[in-house]
Amino acid sequence: IGNFGLAICVPKDFFSGLAEALGWMEKGLTVWVLLLLPLLALCEVSSKEVYGVVGSSVLLDLEQRINFGNVDVLWEFATNSKQPITILDYDRHGQKIEPHAQFKYRLHFNENDGSLILSNVKPADQGVYTFSVNAKPMRRIELFVSGKMEVYRVPGGSMFFPGVFEEHRNQAKMFKWEVLSGTTENRTRRVLQFPAENTEPSEMKKYNGRVNVFPFNGSFILHQLTFSDEGLYTLSTNQQNVIAQTVRLQIIEELSKTSILSSSSSLASTIALTCDVSGEPQGYKWQKDGGDISQHHRLINGNRSLIILSSMKSDCGNYTCIAVNPISSIQADYILTIYGLPPLILHTMVLSIVALISASVIFVGIILLCLHHDMKKINMDFQRKALLFLQVAAMLSFIILFAALLCWLQAEGISATIVVMLGILCFLLILTILSACSINFWAMKTFKVILNTNCCRVTLDAVTPMGGLIVICTSSILLWEINKLA
Repeated sequence: IGNFGLAICVPKDFFSGLAEALGWMEKGLTVWVLLLLPLLALCEVSSKEVYGVVGSSVLLDLEQRINFGNVDVLWEFATNSKQPITILDYDRHGQKIEPHAQFKYRLHFNENDGSLILSNVKPADQGVYTFSVNAKPMRRIELFVSGKMEVYRVPGGSMFFPGVFEEHRNQAKMFKWEVLSGTTENRTRRVLQFPAENTEPSEMKKYNGRVNVFPFNGSFILHQLTFSDEGLYTLSTNQQNVIAQTVRLQIIEELSKTSILSSSSSLASTIALTCDVSGEPQGYKWQKDGGDISQHHRLINGNRSLIILSSMKSDCGNYTCIAVNPISSIQADYILTIYGLPPLILHTMVLSIVALISASVIFVGIILLCLHHDMKKINMDFQRKALLFLQVAAMLSFIILFAALLCWLQAEGISATIVVMLGILCFLLILTILSACSINFWAMKTFKVILNTNCCRVTLDAVTPMGGLIVICTSSILLWEINKLA
């Protein structure tokens, strides 16, 4: 071949044999196609999609007539997660086998055309339904189930009632809307009934002037709603008991005039905040200062009331109640102010006041005693008793203030300032006791060497007025802090 000098030798009849072989292959393929066509025709199964609503009825229609005189009919149901189950088995002798428990008492079989009506549709009914004749699948219907439509409207508003699905529009020749306004069948009344494409359907006097009808699919709009329009509306077609649409209409008023009522505002009490709303709220939500409520808060009465047990100052703040229903929401704010003091703080306040009064009396008494013009005319015994009284009163004020500081320490926690003040009070108490002992003659003999020093005499003489001044300042500071807590 070419410049390489390569040659391939083939027999003279090679190409003629090849053509003959290709001809036989073509004939063989033609035969196989002719043999497979009937099989493909047998395997062909028509499919259809049907849509239903929970609580309604659906028609599984074959759309063809079948002679049931000498055939066995089988309806089966399958989902993606389960094996097919038999829901209807009808043999040529007219004997029916009981359906599966899932469909018991909910099936109606039409012996004229083999169609099946499934009533009271449930979410579990969604799946593929297969119709077979003599064990040969003929029809495959896939059912999609949607939830029952529940709508809420305000009085005076309008409501759109949807008609049949687009897939069923060509099959619907007659539409009938009914409403069940109670729990018994005798309270069912007709709303509309009209054939398809009828531009002036008949309607009850109750609905005159309030209805706009769309005859092409059976839908309509109801205006100027009232509470008497509440109920379960159902749409059926072609004078059959097959429900194509189910709509539950509820008329409720918008929420208005909300407020929060408080049962108490005292510290350490149980406070109940109740949300008072005009209308029909179906839910409540509480917030504190724009965030979630605390864990120690309790909600009762369907979350309408918020309970605060053993209220504290930290429970003060802006409380918000949000009331909702399907058509509106409204909220109310309440600023909770808790008055009063915890028991320990209250004890601290009372003790501080007593200590302040006693220290003030002591300080004023010492000043008056020192400024008296006729000190020389006052005998020594009276002076000694007066000073002894003031020093005993000073010791009591130290003890009372000491108790007030302990209560404050227990209520507010450990503080370095409070600990230092407790130490100072103990030191002043000891000095005051020594000063009181020095006034007595037996004490003067006992501590004669120590008490004769000038430094000791000045200290003992100054401890009562200085101690009173310290008690006055400390008590005043405590009362100031308590006032800020209140």
